[in-house]
Amino acid sequence: TCVAVFLGVKRVVHKIIPPTIVCSTNDEILKFMTSFIKDATSTVTIASNSMNWLSEDSNDSTETKNLKKELLNIINNKKNVEIIANRIPSELNFDTNIQIYKRNIVPLSRFTIINSSRSNAAKMAIAKGALPNHQISVYTYDNNEHIINLALDIIQQAKKDHDNEKPLG
Repeated sequence: TCVAVFLGVKRVVHKIIPPTIVCSTNDEILKFMTSFIKDATSTVTIASNSMNWLSEDSNDSTETKNLKKELLNIINNKKNVEIIANRIPSELNFDTNIQIYKRNIVPLSRFTIINSSRSNAAKMAIAKGALPNHQISVYTYDNNEHIINLALDIIQQAKKDHDNEKPLG
C-alpha cells in the first residue's frame, strides 16, 4: 500500500509542478519562443511588460538578430495573434492581422499562451527570473487547467480594459 500511495502523490505533484526550462542566454529564450509559437495551431497570445526583447539591438550577435527575425516572421505569419504589453517598439512592424492591446500598467506576469481558443489544447509558458537563470515553466490544459483559465481571465480583462479606454484630454 505504501507504493500505491507514493504513485498517487507522484501523479498529483506532476499535475501541479510543470516542466521548467532554464535559459542562460537570450538566444536560448528566442529558440524556445520560436519553437513554442511555431507549434500553435490556433490563437497565440503574448502578455509581456514590453516587446523590447524582440527588437534588434546594436549589441546583438548575427545569430541573435537572425533568431529575432525568424520569431517575428513566425508571429506575423500566424492567423490569430494577440499581444498585450505596456510598451511596443515602433520598429517591430507587426502585421496588420495582429491584435495589439496596450496596457497602462506594468504587468507582474509574463506569459505566452497558444491554442487558447481550443481550451483542451491550450499550452502556456510562464517566464520568471533574469539571465542567466531565466526560467520558463510550461503548463498544459490537461495538467493545469486552473492556471490556464486564470491566464485566459487576464487576457479577457486586458481586452475589456483596452476597449473601454478613453483618450486623455
